[in-house]
Amino acid sequence: MDLKPLVTLLAIVNPLACVPFFIHFTHDFAPEQRRRTVWIASVTVFIVIAVSALLGLQILTSG
Repeated sequence: MDLKPLVTLLAIVNPLACVPFFIHFTHDFAPEQRRRTVWIASVTVFIVIAVSALLGLQILTSG
């Protein structure tokens, strides 16, 4: 199994570097509001990465 795409994805997204920003910007949020923010951000990132992975080359070559 080739792990190069996974390593590349982790380098681009860099989830560990995002944690301090999330904590800083949501420290005043209620727990439910923080969970909702995590959910919305996670779904949004998944959609953007999935669309880029599936249609990235077609988008770049059609323009």
